[in-house]
Amino acid sequence: MKAFFKLLTLFLFGVTNLTAVSGNLAGVLYNGIYYEIEDVTNTAKVIFNGYRSGEKQRGPAYKGDIVIPDSITYIFWKFEVTTIGSEAFYDATELTSITLPETIVKIENSAFQGCTSLKSVRIPSNVTNISQMAFEGCSNLTDIELPSSMTSLDHAVFRNCTSLTTITLPEKLEYIAPSIFAGCTSLERIIIPSDVYAIGDHAFNNCTSLKSIIIPNGVDVIASSAFENCTSLTDVVIPLSATYLGEKVFRGCTSLTNIKSYLNPQKVEYYYEGVFDGVPKDGTLHVSPCYLSSYQSTYPWSEFYNIQADLDDPEAIEAVPVDADGNKTPLFIYNIRG
Repeated sequence: MKAFFKLLTLFLFGVTNLTAVSGNLAGVLYNGIYYEIEDVTNTAKVIFNGYRSGEKQRGPAYKGDIVIPDSITYIFWKFEVTTIGSEAFYDATELTSITLPETIVKIENSAFQGCTSLKSVRIPSNVTNISQMAFEGCSNLTDIELPSSMTSLDHAVFRNCTSLTTITLPEKLEYIAPSIFAGCTSLERIIIPSDVYAIGDHAFNNCTSLKSIIIPNGVDVIASSAFENCTSLTDVVIPLSATYLGEKVFRGCTSLTNIKSYLNPQKVEYYYEGVFDGVPKDGTLHVSPCYLSSYQSTYPWSEFYNIQADLDDPEAIEAVPVDADGNKTPLFIYNIRG
């Protein structure tokens, strides 16, 4: 009864744009931002303001420097802002900055997709997941700060963020989602966390500035086109744990001349076509002596002219850079035990 009274009061005293949906009120305008409020949990979600080219306008497109408050007050009640809703800032091409409060726990699909003037974002510490395509096409985004508590990033979250040069992925991340960095043509370096077990299809497709990559031991699956057309990629480390190499994984990596492969070729489940299409076969393939004959007789490894049996220990690759005292550092230096 109390919840019903609150909903009725909010509706009766609200603005004309309010719409009641399943106990929620959508269309609450607070300091220029629209919200959907949930009366049972006393929470609020930032929502799309109704503006799209060619569609009926409810208000101007979000633009400029926007600060999302940790709570809003409407009529008699206070609502904590916890969610950036699906397409909330979709195609807001004049949005230059966004400040998110620590109360945010969820960023939904396409929340900032197409925000071509957005340059930097700090994700609050309570966010554990960013939904698919949330920052896709943010072509001027150069700095994204992710919290260490984050455990998952969905499909194409940063696809076509063409100004992004580097990003630090959370250590608790376990899966590199499909197309997550596809088309990030300025991305030069990235550290794959040690808990990652799979790299999804097209994950780094067309990352034309990426120069080197160490795939940590523990990664089992490297899916189709994961690194396709990474034309500046020169060095790759493939771990012992890998048992699945998808179609066209390294196709078009025309500068890839130094490959360190720790895997056992006989344990790879199936070799799809085009794994190394376009990769120079006169580059150096480094392998462990115990697997040399397998590399020489197994497609696609047998296509390489220069196979060197000079890897001593196929059992371990350090995925995270360390200093002389064994502490993790932000430097792009790796320790390969052997």
